[in-house]
Amino acid sequence: MLLHRFRRAGVPKGVEPQLAELTLAALRRPYRCKDWRYASLVRHFHDPLFFHEVETLTYADDPHVRLRAQFVLHVAEHPERNVTRVSWRRWLDANQLTA
Repeated sequence: MLLHRFRRAGVPKGVEPQLAELTLAALRRPYRCKDWRYASLVRHFHDPLFFHEVETLTYADDPHVRLRAQFVLHVAEHPERNVTRVSWRRWLDANQLTA
């Protein structure tokens, strides 16, 4: 619920670093059912270091980490698109990838 609230209302500047770290942790760890919600927060992040770290994760040894990082960058590049569990699956399908 909190992630949904930040997605809709924005991320306060004082909280952005902590949410960026949580987002990076979600990209690195084994997938949990609501982790796709972190992707929608990236529209509110402004720290170039965060995006550099996500870009670095696109080269991770773990293919799932690479996919999640690529999806987050895709979301950042297409802020007009709604992020849902289904959009995550569609993105995977469109790229002929499986989670």
